[in-house]
Amino acid sequence: VFAAPWIVVVPDDASSLEIRLAAYFATGHLIAVNTATQALTFSEAQQLRASHRFVWLGQAERFPEPVREQWPFSVQVAAGAEGSSMSISMGPCALGRGHGIVSIAAASAAST
Repeated sequence: VFAAPWIVVVPDDASSLEIRLAAYFATGHLIAVNTATQALTFSEAQQLRASHRFVWLGQAERFPEPVREQWPFSVQVAAGAEGSSMSISMGPCALGRGHGIVSIAAASAAST
C-alpha cells in the first residue's frame, strides 16, 4: 500500500500552514518509503484521482461536499451566529470542535 503513488491534497485556498505540513508529509514519505509522493491543491489533484492514493490534509469543510460524502466518516458543518462549527462521526463515535481524523483513501473503490 505504501509503494503506491500518493498525493497530499490540500484545499484550493490552502493556508501557509497547510502547505508547509503537506510539503513535510510528502518529503517524509519520500524518505521513509521511497515513493514519489506529491503535494497538490484539490483542483490540481483531480486528474490523478483514478491512479493515486490521496491524503486529504486541511479543514474538512473546505473540501467539496461530494468529496466528503465518499469518506468513511461523516463531517457535519453547521453555521451559527459565532461562525461555523464542525463535528466528525464514524458509527456511534462523534468528535466535536478541535478534533481531526486521518484515513487512507485508496485510488478507487476497487483498490485495497
